[in-house]
Amino acid sequence: MLSVPDRTLSERRLTRQSKSVRRLARSIMPSQAQQAQQQVTEHVYGFVCQFISEYGFSPSLREIGAHCFVGRSTVQRHLDRLEAQGRIAREIGQPRTIRLLNPDTCPEL
Repeated sequence: MLSVPDRTLSERRLTRQSKSVRRLARSIMPSQAQQAQQQVTEHVYGFVCQFISEYGFSPSLREIGAHCFVGRSTVQRHLDRLEAQGRIAREIGQPRTIRLLNPDTCPEL
């Protein structure tokens, strides 16, 4: 049976320090995954703006998901983010109740 040598104290400190440095870097700089999520959120917001300006009422979760190539639960998460940012308002449990709080911030179509 092979035995694995114990790490020295200096190796353990180095590992602990590198973990804290990585944690700090993650808090300062957004990761690629966070940037990708932000892009999808912006895409969802752009589609909602376009749909409301074109049809006069808000799209369903299924329509947003089909346009943005994501599932309904993912659409829900991105709409939650937009609501937390103060860009939209919704009535929970009611379909097609997305309202733009500041339509001037919609991206150019």
